[in-house]
Amino acid sequence: MHLKSALLLSLGLLLFSCTADKTSSKSESTNTSSEEVQKKGKTLPPIPTERLKRLWEEATNLDYIFLNLPISMNMDNQEAIHSSISHFAPGGVTLNPECKQHDGNMLFIIDGEIVEECQFYYQDGCKYFVWLENGKKTYANPMNQVGIDFMERMFTGAILNDAREPVNQQ
Repeated sequence: MHLKSALLLSLGLLLFSCTADKTSSKSESTNTSSEEVQKKGKTLPPIPTERLKRLWEEATNLDYIFLNLPISMNMDNQEAIHSSISHFAPGGVTLNPECKQHDGNMLFIIDGEIVEECQFYYQDGCKYFVWLENGKKTYANPMNQVGIDFMERMFTGAILNDAREPVNQQ
């Protein structure tokens, strides 16, 4: 089973790094005026593959904190953490200035220490992850279809569960 996971990780990281290299070379070759950047938003490169590999191999916990939903989640098993890491598509992201507020945070933890933090955006025109370093937006990855489906289940499920909760009137 470990061999299968290692092969999947290797293949995923290889595909991720190949696409990331193509994306970065394309972005280096285009000249963008500051006016265009303001309209389109800032473009951030993807998180380096080595950092994702470290999370894949060493993360012991993953916390999801939803800002506008009455839920949060803590994952403490490798399979669930690996599944969440698989939601990051390769390539960088041009941030949409229309999406001012993120929808939540993901905190990757190794032995009790937060080692990576990213914000997730799940809105029309904004389905991506923004990685923070010292509170600054540094990297970004698109959300792949598996991640979009996961977020849809979380948002729909939380809204439905919230609607089913009895209203406590006094």
